[in-house]
Amino acid sequence: AVDVGDEPDDVTGLRASWPANWSLPTEVSYDRLHGGWLGRAVGCLLGKPVEKIPRQGIREILTATDRWPLRDWFTAQGLPAEVAARWPWNRRSAPTSLAENIDGMPEDDDLNYPLLALRVLETHGRDFTSADVAQAWLDWLPGGRVFTAERVAYRNLLLGFAPPESARRHNPF
Repeated sequence: AVDVGDEPDDVTGLRASWPANWSLPTEVSYDRLHGGWLGRAVGCLLGKPVEKIPRQGIREILTATDRWPLRDWFTAQGLPAEVAARWPWNRRSAPTSLAENIDGMPEDDDLNYPLLALRVLETHGRDFTSADVAQAWLDWLPGGRVFTAERVAYRNLLLGFAPPESARRHNPF
């Protein structure tokens, strides 16, 4: 386990901890960017129905629908009622993320953050601050679209706690 107490809180400290021969890419081809984004979206969509279901449940669902090992989208078709009751789908996403109803990529919190990061970069440039990110969350990220650690941090921002305290205060994640 990583002791987060030893991690730097500032960009300069983080950069100082990077290996000397490592650098961030500054140019990317359209095909590579498009492929990365498409891959992330497909992964998010594929996993949506079974978010928070343990491996045992995922395997049981896939076995019951003759899709084990995973080789296609999840489906409710052919899923026995007792398996569905034991391992309920992610209720919010079932209407848009099962094989029988996929019609594009529904909104996803895991896709929202990269888009928000891009907006922060476009708005503030590379020298953005934690305060800029916090304000971006409040300005451009609906509170109902954040979960777990981010939900606690968002709530703390609304309560007036600035970064980094907004991320740490009463946050078990």
